[in-house]
Amino acid sequence: MGGFSAAALFGCFFLSFFIFNFFNQVMDPKVSRIPVKAPRSKSNWLWCSQCRRAFRYGEYRLVGVLQLCPNADCAADTAKFAWPWEELLADNPGYPEVPRRDTRYGK
Repeated sequence: MGGFSAAALFGCFFLSFFIFNFFNQVMDPKVSRIPVKAPRSKSNWLWCSQCRRAFRYGEYRLVGVLQLCPNADCAADTAKFAWPWEELLADNPGYPEVPRRDTRYGK
């Protein structure tokens, strides 16, 4: 009599659990407030070089293993495209010390 081994059943369960969690996060990403892979900022503000908006350090959307910009219309990975706000201020002295949300800074 054939059948599935315990290891095969466990593998199927694990794979279905992983796929469910991945697609659940992709379809319903939430802004997280846990440590990020982005560089640390003295002011706790980061600037996304893709959507050109600022966000607080620790905010991002977790999609699979990626930590994306918290702005829903931006798909930038914070590890690659987030810059400390101080670096942007150094080149743009007219920008505010504390950025405003949903305001685009830069070209």
